Order: sequence, then C-alpha cells, then structure tokens
Amino acid sequence: MGGVGFGNGRGEGAQVELLLAPDNCMALLDLMVRWVYVDATREIGSQRYCLFTCEKAKAAAMGGAWEVKQFAYFCT
Repeated sequence: MGGVGFGNGRGEGAQVELLLAPDNCMALLDLMVRWVYVDATREIGSQRYCLFTCEKAKAAAMGGAWEVKQFAYFCT
C-alpha cells in the first residue's frame, strides 16, 4: 500500500513536529492548521484535493507517528 511522506528525508520538519505533538494538543492545532492532499494527476474539474485536520493526519499515519529517518511518516 502506498503512502504520502511527511517531512524531509532526515525525519525532520514542521510537518513532523505537528504529527509528534501530544494527542491532547491536537484539538488546539485543529483550530489553526489544515492539511491538504492534492492529486494533480486527476483531470481538471474533478475532485483533486481534500482538506483534513492534524488529528486525522496523525491518525492516518501508518502505524502512528514516530521519529525515524527517511520516509517515516506516511498517510494512506
């Protein structure tokens, strides 16, 4: 099953920091941050993107979010 990487190849970055935030902080982050998934391969006029919350992004990360190197953060 494929995934979408979060952060850079070293397992660092702002996206990673958001995913590693404690669960009790997700509700606050969800008030300020939205994630966007875009599929640019779809035809113009079709549904090519979706918006979702930090809580959903963290829940969708394969096996949860943890800090390791290279392609550690994936969303299905």
